[in-house]
Parts: sequence; C-alpha cells; structure tokens
Amino acid sequence: MAKKGSRHDTIRRIIREKAIRTQADLVRELAKLGFKVTQATVSRDVNQLGLEKMPSETGKSTYILAEDKHLRRMCEDLVISADQSNNLVVIKTIPGGAQSVASAIDAAKWEEILGTVAGDDTILAVGKGEKAAKTVVDRIKKLVK
Repeated sequence: MAKKGSRHDTIRRIIREKAIRTQADLVRELAKLGFKVTQATVSRDVNQLGLEKMPSETGKSTYILAEDKHLRRMCEDLVISADQSNNLVVIKTIPGGAQSVASAIDAAKWEEILGTVAGDDTILAVGKGEKAAKTVVDRIKKLVK
C-alpha cells in the first residue's frame, strides 16, 4: 500500500508540474522517477485519483487533478492577485471570495503550504519556505489565467 500511496503522490506532483497528455506519457514520467508500472496500473491510478482532461493554453488536452480543477474555477472567478513575502503568500480575492478560495486550496492539499487563513477578501497562505511560497504564487497566477 505504501508503494501505491507513494506512486499517487508522485503522480499528483507530475500532473501539477508537467503537461501530461496521455497515460503513456505518465508511464514514461513515472519510469524516469524509478516507478516500473504498466499502462493498466496507470489507468487504475488515473481513475482512483479522479484525473480529468482539460484543454491547456496550447489547446491540447492534458490531465488535471479533480481538486485542482475546482481550484482553477475558483481562481478564475474570484482571485485578483497573489504575492509573496518570504514564506508567506497573500492572495487577494473579490469581496466575500477569500474563504471559498482558501477552502479550495486546502482541499487541493498542496505540499508546499502549511496552512491558510482567510478573511473577507484576503488569504494568508504559509509556505514551507521561500521557494515553496514562490511555487504557490506561480501556480495561483497560472490558475487565474
């Protein structure tokens, strides 16, 4: 079970960092990281993780995590900006939007975030470090587009 959990965590990271278009692409990326899996195993993983395909900026469909799809919709509709100060990320939303976006961030379980605090239109996300906070800001800005 630990192997499966580790593989699922790795798949989440791959999907968030790279544009994966097919299960075969995912098998290759996993192999680069030392996971020897078949396409049938990856197919089960895709189902269990609730991966969906969405058009990317290039117009080609790529996999996205279900929790990130929800967060993307929230960011597109509610987020105004995201900025970093050291390991802290301040996310500005439209009035009344902060708690919904913070909840979606928490549900996405980004490993870079220790936690979030939301007001009416502002979220404070605490990153695990400066690099993690930069990753969060970059990811939020990507989701807002």
